[in-house]
Amino acid sequence: MKVLKLSAQGLPQSWISLEQAVVYYAAEDVRWEAGQEIAVFHGGHNAITGEQSIIKVNSIIGTRGVPRINPFNLRPGLTNAKLFIRDRNVCAYCGGHFHENDLTREHIIPFAQNGIDNWMNVAGPLILFTKMVVLSFIIMWVRFSSPRFREDQLQRFAWKVLIPVSLGNIAITSIFKVVM
Repeated sequence: MKVLKLSAQGLPQSWISLEQAVVYYAAEDVRWEAGQEIAVFHGGHNAITGEQSIIKVNSIIGTRGVPRINPFNLRPGLTNAKLFIRDRNVCAYCGGHFHENDLTREHIIPFAQNGIDNWMNVAGPLILFTKMVVLSFIIMWVRFSSPRFREDQLQRFAWKVLIPVSLGNIAITSIFKVVM
């Protein structure tokens, strides 16, 4: 069982063990606590009063002192499990939905590593590059040939031309994916 250690300001620092949490309690470095009580530790008896020391550990503790961790320098660890959860078990390359046991980061195996020689290994990047070049050409052509487009003209162009073209592209691509 772990305890979430926060700075006094409430910034997450780390997950610590129950024993480490007891050390913070014993050193009186715990400023505040939240969550539920998850463990009770019984210590020795006081020589003068005869009372037994008891430390109750909560699931979240705020500790004294300046945090040594700058939250702006934190980078989340990218593990396969986190990556697949983030993508909802959908392959970013082929768009297929797979069980988490079947997923790898390298779903498409290159021909050089004894993968299958499929034209889709090259078609995806080529189609993307072609779309980028064509769209860049259209944008430059429109900007150079008619530099004084008003806002209403741009919106009309987007609604009457760009959106139908993109919807047609989605329809053709989805039909193509189903047929192939």
